[in-house]
Amino acid sequence: MISPLLILLGLLSCKSVPFQPEHYEGDYLIIGDGGGYTGWENRYYITARGAVYLQSGRDTTYLKQSNIDKRIANQALRNVRALDLVNYEYSNPGNVYKFLAMSIDGIHNRIVWGGNQDQINPAITNLYQLLNSSLQKKDNL
Repeated sequence: MISPLLILLGLLSCKSVPFQPEHYEGDYLIIGDGGGYTGWENRYYITARGAVYLQSGRDTTYLKQSNIDKRIANQALRNVRALDLVNYEYSNPGNVYKFLAMSIDGIHNRIVWGGNQDQINPAITNLYQLLNSSLQKKDNL
């Protein structure tokens, strides 16, 4: 018979592996903002399953946040593919900026825009706003 102490030790030794984008094999999106006086960024990593992880400032850890609806996450990933955003080149950060980054099928891209948004595809800012509002809604539940 297995002792209850051994079972308890076994359960306590189980530990979830922290999110690490460089080792994550699925597709994900990142939205965030940065710049200004500190130059720091806030990054929200969003997986296809709707899992959300926050990396803030110079912190190298990814803090688990409340999930967003996975249908929204999947729709956003479909939009990225349909618009071929992994091949879209735009980097005009300004002093304070927003960004949409992605890892799709192992291909990475980052789109950055600042004060002058005239030349950026409006579908990108719409996608950013959709994801950002989903993050805000989950925080207000």
